[in-house]
Amino acid sequence: MDVIRQRFPQFDEAGQALIGKAYKIAEAALEGIKRENGRPFLDHPMRTALIATDEIGLPAECAAAVFLHEAMRMGHASTGSATGVLSEIPEDVKLMVEGLNKISTI
Repeated sequence: MDVIRQRFPQFDEAGQALIGKAYKIAEAALEGIKRENGRPFLDHPMRTALIATDEIGLPAECAAAVFLHEAMRMGHASTGSATGVLSEIPEDVKLMVEGLNKISTI
């Protein structure tokens, strides 16, 4: 996926593949959802993931967690409905997503 290779060049193939899976889930879940400024909502998790990786230096797993969190929070994906897709996501990333989901309710 070109957008992932371009935006996350610091990660190896495995890291980019993980982010790519999460991005695809978010892309499908957030399809048609717009921000107040009219831009696609997918821009928000992309920018957040870039801050996490580029500015803070967090690993690919954290970028993937950002995309999955927004897919579950704003989109139509849920732990139940996305079980098949999420089965390809490592457990540590799923735990991060659960934590982000809990934090967002505070």
